[in-house]
Amino acid sequence: MLTTIALLTALALPVPAPAGCGTHVNDRDAKIPDAGPPVVAEIVVSGCPGNAPADLKVAVLVRHEFRGDLRIDLVGPSGREFRLKNTNSLDGKDDVNETFTVNASGETGNGKWALKVQDRAEADVGHFDRWSLNLG
Repeated sequence: MLTTIALLTALALPVPAPAGCGTHVNDRDAKIPDAGPPVVAEIVVSGCPGNAPADLKVAVLVRHEFRGDLRIDLVGPSGREFRLKNTNSLDGKDDVNETFTVNASGETGNGKWALKVQDRAEADVGHFDRWSLNLG
Protein backbone atom coordinates (compact mmCIF):
# COMPACT_ATOMS: atom_id res chain seq x y z
CA MET A 1 0.00 0.00 0.00
CA LEU A 2 1.45 3.34 -1.04
CA THR A 3 1.58 6.21 1.37
CA THR A 4 -0.04 9.45 0.26
CA ILE A 5 3.39 11.04 -0.31
CA ALA A 6 4.58 8.11 -2.42
CA LEU A 7 1.32 8.18 -4.36
CA LEU A 8 1.54 11.89 -5.12
CA THR A 9 5.20 11.56 -6.10
CA ALA A 10 4.54 8.61 -8.40
CA LEU A 11 1.66 10.31 -10.19
CA ALA A 12 3.45 13.67 -10.46
CA LEU A 13 6.23 12.23 -12.65
CA PRO A 14 5.82 13.80 -16.08
CA VAL A 15 4.38 11.63 -18.82
CA PRO A 16 6.34 12.30 -22.01
CA ALA A 17 3.99 13.41 -24.75
CA PRO A 18 4.58 12.80 -28.43
CA ALA A 19 6.22 15.68 -30.28
CA GLY A 20 3.87 18.15 -31.89
CA CYS A 21 0.38 19.41 -31.21
CA GLY A 22 -2.66 17.17 -31.07
CA THR A 23 -3.91 15.06 -28.19
CA HIS A 24 -1.68 14.29 -25.22
CA VAL A 25 -2.72 11.73 -22.58
CA ASN A 26 -1.86 10.81 -19.00
CA ASP A 27 -3.41 7.49 -18.05
CA ARG A 28 -1.52 6.66 -14.87
CA ASP A 29 -4.07 5.27 -12.44
CA ALA A 30 -3.87 6.45 -8.82
CA LYS A 31 -6.08 6.58 -5.74
CA ILE A 32 -7.52 9.92 -4.69
CA PRO A 33 -7.11 10.29 -0.93
CA ASP A 34 -10.46 10.73 0.85
CA ALA A 35 -10.66 14.35 2.04
CA GLY A 36 -6.93 14.59 1.38
CA PRO A 37 -4.38 16.52 -0.63
CA PRO A 38 -4.78 16.88 -4.40
CA VAL A 39 -3.52 14.26 -6.81
CA VAL A 40 -1.49 15.93 -9.55
CA ALA A 41 -1.07 14.30 -12.95
CA GLU A 42 1.26 15.95 -15.45
CA ILE A 43 1.77 15.96 -19.19
CA VAL A 44 4.88 17.57 -20.70
CA VAL A 45 4.28 18.91 -24.21
CA SER A 46 7.03 19.75 -26.68
CA GLY A 47 7.02 20.54 -30.39
CA CYS A 48 3.82 22.58 -30.22
CA PRO A 49 4.87 26.15 -31.05
CA GLY A 50 2.79 29.18 -30.21
CA ASN A 51 -0.01 29.53 -27.74
CA ALA A 52 -2.62 26.99 -26.72
CA PRO A 53 -6.00 27.38 -28.41
CA ALA A 54 -8.89 29.45 -27.08
CA ASP A 55 -10.98 26.28 -27.22
CA LEU A 56 -8.58 23.82 -25.60
CA LYS A 57 -10.36 20.50 -24.99
CA VAL A 58 -9.59 18.77 -21.69
CA ALA A 59 -11.06 15.28 -21.33
CA VAL A 60 -11.24 13.96 -17.75
CA LEU A 61 -12.12 10.51 -16.45
CA VAL A 62 -12.14 10.19 -12.66
CA ARG A 63 -13.89 7.27 -10.97
CA HIS A 64 -15.57 8.32 -7.73
CA GLU A 65 -18.62 7.23 -5.74
CA PHE A 66 -19.80 10.83 -5.17
CA ARG A 67 -18.39 13.22 -7.76
CA GLY A 68 -19.75 16.22 -5.90
CA ASP A 69 -16.79 15.84 -3.51
CA LEU A 70 -14.30 16.62 -6.27
CA ARG A 71 -12.59 19.83 -7.28
CA ILE A 72 -10.69 19.62 -10.57
CA ASP A 73 -8.27 22.21 -11.96
CA LEU A 74 -6.14 22.40 -15.08
CA VAL A 75 -2.75 24.03 -14.49
CA GLY A 76 -1.04 25.62 -17.50
CA PRO A 77 2.71 25.87 -18.10
CA SER A 78 2.74 29.37 -16.51
CA GLY A 79 1.18 28.02 -13.30
CA ARG A 80 -2.19 29.62 -14.03
CA GLU A 81 -5.09 27.48 -12.84
CA PHE A 82 -8.32 26.94 -14.74
CA ARG A 83 -11.21 25.59 -12.66
CA LEU A 84 -12.88 22.74 -14.54
CA LYS A 85 -15.17 21.48 -11.79
CA ASN A 86 -16.08 22.79 -8.37
CA THR A 87 -17.36 20.75 -5.44
CA ASN A 88 -21.14 20.45 -5.20
CA SER A 89 -22.79 18.67 -2.29
CA LEU A 90 -25.96 18.22 -4.39
CA ASP A 91 -24.15 16.32 -7.17
CA GLY A 92 -24.43 12.71 -5.98
CA LYS A 93 -23.71 11.01 -9.29
CA ASP A 94 -20.78 8.66 -9.82
CA ASP A 95 -17.64 9.56 -11.78
CA VAL A 96 -16.52 12.56 -13.77
CA ASN A 97 -16.37 11.62 -17.45
CA GLU A 98 -16.47 14.93 -19.28
CA THR A 99 -14.68 17.05 -21.83
CA PHE A 100 -14.21 20.65 -20.72
CA THR A 101 -13.43 23.59 -23.03
CA VAL A 102 -10.92 26.11 -21.70
CA ASN A 103 -9.75 29.41 -23.14
CA ALA A 104 -6.03 28.77 -22.65
CA SER A 105 -4.88 31.16 -25.40
CA GLY A 106 -2.69 33.02 -22.87
CA GLU A 107 -0.63 29.86 -22.25
CA THR A 108 2.15 28.45 -24.40
CA GLY A 109 1.41 25.08 -25.96
CA ASN A 110 4.80 23.70 -24.90
CA GLY A 111 5.56 23.00 -21.28
CA LYS A 112 4.24 21.17 -18.27
CA TRP A 113 0.45 20.92 -18.03
CA ALA A 114 -1.14 19.39 -14.95
CA LEU A 115 -4.51 18.22 -13.75
CA LYS A 116 -5.22 18.57 -10.02
CA VAL A 117 -7.97 16.43 -8.55
CA GLN A 118 -8.91 16.81 -4.90
CA ASP A 119 -11.54 15.01 -2.83
CA ARG A 120 -12.72 17.72 -0.44
CA ALA A 121 -15.20 15.70 1.67
CA GLU A 122 -15.12 12.47 3.66
CA ALA A 123 -16.76 9.09 3.21
CA ASP A 124 -16.49 8.42 -0.55
CA VAL A 125 -13.44 7.15 -2.39
CA GLY A 126 -12.25 7.20 -5.95
CA HIS A 127 -9.31 7.07 -8.27
CA PHE A 128 -7.80 9.06 -11.09
CA ASP A 129 -8.14 7.15 -14.36
CA ARG A 130 -6.97 9.37 -17.24
CA TRP A 131 -6.98 12.85 -18.69
CA SER A 132 -6.00 14.37 -22.00
CA LEU A 133 -5.65 17.72 -23.63
CA ASN A 134 -6.05 18.47 -27.30
CA LEU A 135 -3.81 21.30 -28.49
CA GLY A 136 -5.07 21.05 -32.09
